[in-house]
Amino acid sequence: MKTTSINHVPALHKMVDGVPLTILDYGSGKYKTGMEYLRDKGHEVVGFDPFHFEHTDNDLYTLINYDIILCANVLNVVEDYEPIIIELKRLSKENSLDPSLTATVYISIYAGNGSSNGKVTTKGYQRNEKPKEYLHLLEKYFNLVVRKGNMFVCMGGLK
Repeated sequence: MKTTSINHVPALHKMVDGVPLTILDYGSGKYKTGMEYLRDKGHEVVGFDPFHFEHTDNDLYTLINYDIILCANVLNVVEDYEPIIIELKRLSKENSLDPSLTATVYISIYAGNGSSNGKVTTKGYQRNEKPKEYLHLLEKYFNLVVRKGNMFVCMGGLK
């Protein structure tokens, strides 16, 4: 959502370490803080956000092959997140550096108040669902889904 962007480095971005990677920051938001953090660590980063064209590389995101795809706190601010999961799956397969593999997708969720009652807030929509409630749809599209707290690591070929 356009109004849900926060000017900070997402925790998901801070977990990326090691050799330089090619990264898609899906739903990168209004601010470039997360992308700049990763670039300062030597990674090549492309940002995509349909609400913030002026801050992202929306015209490039489908043309580059990725090692990993990050989706930080995006699914929890939309009413229907299945189309986003489908797009992440498509991008992981079609834009992987190795055509025989898929790019690994890392997804983080902010649970809000954890009530499972979605509602409009002063910053936009918030699903208020706990991370475990996202698992069924992620497993529908990815062969391997590992949950670590509020983060998911998703991999695997087409189901």
